[in-house]
Amino acid sequence: MAMPSIEFIEGLKRRGADIPDPCGIWGLHASAVVAPGGALVFLGTNGAGKSTILRLLTPYFSPLAEDAVYLIPAHDGSWSVADAGSTQPLQPLSQGEAAKLRGVPLQAVFTLAKGDDVRLERLDALSACRQLVNGLFEIVRQNAFAPDVRRKSFADVAAIARRYPAYRLVFDLSGRVVDLMVHYLGVDQQGQALDTARSVRAE
Repeated sequence: MAMPSIEFIEGLKRRGADIPDPCGIWGLHASAVVAPGGALVFLGTNGAGKSTILRLLTPYFSPLAEDAVYLIPAHDGSWSVADAGSTQPLQPLSQGEAAKLRGVPLQAVFTLAKGDDVRLERLDALSACRQLVNGLFEIVRQNAFAPDVRRKSFADVAAIARRYPAYRLVFDLSGRVVDLMVHYLGVDQQGQALDTARSVRAE
């Protein structure tokens, strides 16, 4: 996604869109599904396959969001995920709207790449943080946030990257990714831990 122009950012500020969402909530350009154990979040720019992976996995997991999610913090340092609808909201959530959000506990984050060698690879925390930052600022109005708010967003996504497992998922349209994810996540074994992951390739 191209960075918005200075003129566009200034327009957001004039409309008050540079005010962050209340309650420490951040928007993220991502799709998501609900699997045993919590929400799986899929990062990627436009065309990376967020909607495609959602469609492929829907027979096995409940869809949660197609294009954007809210990351909602809890007092214990954990995060949950809710559908945000759009990557281009022009106004922050109200206090009432934020209070009504009911998220699904975050389980893991995936960054998407298309390729014939279908596989799943664990990312280190630094790589995961970079991908999360990219997704954060693909929510257009978050580019208008003041420097101190942006620093807070960096700190929060860094904490998410340290706390939750993250992966690079390479997939094609053959459907092998479905077998890979179902096998790897243990969809038939409720609650199978995801953080024991290793690199896996589709046969």
